Amino acid sequence: MIPCQLYSKTSCPGSNNSMVSEYYGNEPTRTLDSVCRTVRNTCPPGQFISSEATRSSDILCQQIRSCLNSEFEFTKPNLTRNRECMSLTQCKAFEYELVPPLRDVADQFNEHDRVCTNISGPCSLGEFELSSPNPTQDRQASCVLRSFPFKFNYLSFQDLCNMPNICL
Repeated sequence: MIPCQLYSKTSCPGSNNSMVSEYYGNEPTRTLDSVCRTVRNTCPPGQFISSEATRSSDILCQQIRSCLNSEFEFTKPNLTRNRECMSLTQCKAFEYELVPPLRDVADQFNEHDRVCTNISGPCSLGEFELSSPNPTQDRQASCVLRSFPFKFNYLSFQDLCNMPNICL
């Protein structure tokens, strides 16, 4: 039986792994000796190493996971790690989307989660609502200046009474 080679690679600080450079491609028989095969050191594009080589097998590669439209990339893939995806944050009823998820056009997945923030409170005295909040926009209010009760510099009292969502 021919012994396959084992060598120690130069390791990064904090690592003391020993790496297999060859593996037995077949078990020896009475008439056929074992064959040593060189271990691949990388996977094809779009794959990662899911299992390291052993004395009897080459590295195993798996397809890198794609995130769904309802997810974002939480952890980027590398040579030995798959992509991790998490569900996109859903804004609550009292929130609106301040920053939408960032979509990677080339890879067709969300690179970052959406950011939600609280909707502004109701109008203050002397303000009226120009537009109601919606899932992607906060409440828009405008200030009406008053010089004395029921007399407004820019709008008549009758105009204010006819406006929807007025806050007095």
